[in-house]
Amino acid sequence: MVVNTRTRTLTFTRTLNVPPPVVYRAFTKAMAVREWLADSAYLEARENGPLLLGWRAGYVVAGNFTALKENARVAFTWQGRGEPGMTEVEVLLSAAGAGTEIVVRHSGVSDDPAWEAAAEEFRKGWESGLENLQSILETGLDQRIMRRPMLGIGPSPLDPKTAAKLGIPVEKGVYLDGVIEGGGAHKAGLRAQDVIVSIDGHPVFDFASLVGALNGRVAGDTVSVDYYRGKDKVNVPMILAGRPAPDVPADPAQLAERVAAVYGELDAELDALLSGVTDAEASHQPEEGEWNVKEVLAHLIWTERFAQMWAWGTVGGDDDFAWPDNNRMQLTPLLAVYHTAGELAAELKRAEAGTVAAVAAMPADFLQYKGSYLRLGQFITSFAQHTRDHFEQMRAAVKAARG
Repeated sequence: MVVNTRTRTLTFTRTLNVPPPVVYRAFTKAMAVREWLADSAYLEARENGPLLLGWRAGYVVAGNFTALKENARVAFTWQGRGEPGMTEVEVLLSAAGAGTEIVVRHSGVSDDPAWEAAAEEFRKGWESGLENLQSILETGLDQRIMRRPMLGIGPSPLDPKTAAKLGIPVEKGVYLDGVIEGGGAHKAGLRAQDVIVSIDGHPVFDFASLVGALNGRVAGDTVSVDYYRGKDKVNVPMILAGRPAPDVPADPAQLAERVAAVYGELDAELDALLSGVTDAEASHQPEEGEWNVKEVLAHLIWTERFAQMWAWGTVGGDDDFAWPDNNRMQLTPLLAVYHTAGELAAELKRAEAGTVAAVAAMPADFLQYKGSYLRLGQFITSFAQHTRDHFEQMRAAVKAARG
């Protein structure tokens, strides 16, 4: 028996206040696609080039580019997990004054009832996606993040050693390095060294499960939080706060000045920390598996160089530089070249100066990619907390060396 079905095309139109080349990049660079649409993306923008998109919720799309006309047209196939068949997407761009009219056509959607769920997801996905695309390109703000509720915490995975040290009777949870004053967690009474173990009855054992427990929640909602403070388990209601827009200077020169000022504060703290510390104390291993002062300094140098590489990649349109882990190989070459804590501290300051110079040298045309610039600026300006956390580690190492 032959069943005749017809196909339909879902069409979405928007006018964006940016020129066509900026919009074209948003569909042809993996980094740019991640900024507004998918959580992960791999693509090669050429005819027959692969297109792979993924979302944390588990949805995955595979396809191939079928047509590319620079700043005017992008077309690709689309096969999503659980969908009855392959469909096609065509993106048309045309100048509209100083901006761009974008038309997205998702075709090949059958009128068979088996396609209804997929068609509805296509509609919702493109409507919300294009709304976020407009926000990213015009303001730099990712609405997926801005609408996400904020606890106001510095989360880390709980490890057995920390749990034992704090007297916490569980070995899984989210350990709080700190809380933001005035944030939801702070107002609810949570403090540094508390460990969150559930939200609204959903077990929390790492950052991913924490995010999952908040799925569907928005700013202003109230959730029930279970946490440990030492051996005591506490339950409190917490009002989820909204997210403020990132405070990033719009001009690279001003951004570089701010970064330089932050580094000046950190360098003063470092000088005070190392004052009077002998080389033997800086080399003292606090405990097996824990870094001494020199090793922490080597890690900070490596991290600074990594930040420069990541910023360079972001400006170039590819920020896919994953931090693998804190294995010994990142420390060994630095410790082989810089033998004292003083030499390592001096090299860290030189690396910081290099970061400032790199930020100041950011090409002017990069500023038109507001989402990318905002991410880079936010990353660079918020890096100080990581350094201060390691300063605390260094102070503990010195204390251990002095008994």
